[in-house]
Amino acid sequence: MYNRKSLQTFIDDLAAKRPVPGGGSASAAVAAIALALGSMQARFTVDNPQYSSVAETFISLLIESERLRKECLQYVDKDVVAYGTLNKVLRMPSANKQRAQLLQKHLVRAAEVPFELCVICDKAMKICEELAKKGNVNLITDAGCGALLLESAFAAAALNVRINLKYVKDKKFVDAKCKTLRKMAGTIAVRKKKVLSCVEKAL
Repeated sequence: MYNRKSLQTFIDDLAAKRPVPGGGSASAAVAAIALALGSMQARFTVDNPQYSSVAETFISLLIESERLRKECLQYVDKDVVAYGTLNKVLRMPSANKQRAQLLQKHLVRAAEVPFELCVICDKAMKICEELAKKGNVNLITDAGCGALLLESAFAAAALNVRINLKYVKDKKFVDAKCKTLRKMAGTIAVRKKKVLSCVEKAL
């Protein structure tokens, strides 16, 4: 699993002519990198006496940031498994009586995995905003980089949700996911704008 392999291996496999890993796994890796930047800024804030008034808050932010970062790394592999399984179903003969049912089941799962990553990105952007507002100003650009990466990771993951939803027949499921994605996209855009505003003020 990629969780225990080198970055070089992961990128080489992304570039290879194979179905997985793909965009979903790449999105998860980008989100993990964004959260890693956030964790770094949180550590430099907690350890700096000038920020003692927010130290307790930032310890909590650091714990949450690290929890989400580890989740993102798991989603690198979860996406590989979800799409890999779907790909096997797609290769089944159309005459197979179980194919249609299995296809719907695994299309839903292939949509759920990047959707769950979108939710993580939404939570992570909230942390990023707090880091930008109250964190160590010497690392303010890391907060800005994190916000930009999180928005990109969210948008990329959302594309992977939508391409799978396109073939899901459960309209209520599809409508609910699309509605939530639109809401999260709006929230993330607002928070990113606030983070970059903090960055610009510090430059």
